[in-house]
Amino acid sequence: MPFVCVNGHPTVAAEYDSRAVFIGTVVSAHYQRETKDWDQPGMNDTVRVDERLHGQLSKRVRLFSENSSGMFP
Repeated sequence: MPFVCVNGHPTVAAEYDSRAVFIGTVVSAHYQRETKDWDQPGMNDTVRVDERLHGQLSKRVRLFSENSSGMFP
């Protein structure tokens, strides 16, 4: 299940309204180019969950950061 932050730069308190909050380590990353099936280029990261702070998570999650003005810095 991919996760994405669509709220810009949320506070820590706001993050606890999220489905899951965790500390993790990126174990792989690759660039996703724009295609006819994928409308926004960006980075696909696989992250190992080192510490779960809130919510239910598997041991690894996929994160996508789009390459646009709304991307994660």
